[in-house]
Amino acid sequence: MLTRVESNASRLSNGLNSVFENLIFPELNGFSSSLGLMDIYEDENYAYIEIDVPSFEAKDINIESLNRKIIISGEKTLTDNSSEKKNYKIKERTSSKFRRMILLDESFNVSDMEAEIKDGVLKITVPKMKKAETKKIEIKKR
Repeated sequence: MLTRVESNASRLSNGLNSVFENLIFPELNGFSSSLGLMDIYEDENYAYIEIDVPSFEAKDINIESLNRKIIISGEKTLTDNSSEKKNYKIKERTSSKFRRMILLDESFNVSDMEAEIKDGVLKITVPKMKKAETKKIEIKKR
């Protein structure tokens, strides 16, 4: 079993990064930096965007497109519906949210993209535009 050991220097660095991000980007306060980790790759016909969204469901995620921009955001709130009062020592799983914006070049058709979620990974498939083909036009004699 592999475990990750975080050093004091690493914890300090992560803490300073968090403070810095909250000062520079206060609108992101509350957004999880561990959610929405992303890979983008492409082949001849498509771009593929894979985003880690563990424990999110499709209803928790919103995908919008505007021109060549894709905006992906998600938010969920965990509620405890039990009538039992719990004496929490640590409660970190109350809510999660993330937001990612991707700008694709003009060779992609964002209006025809598709998305699916499976095993905590959101996969967005964006087709490339069909390449314009040169067509020879016959000139008729009259």
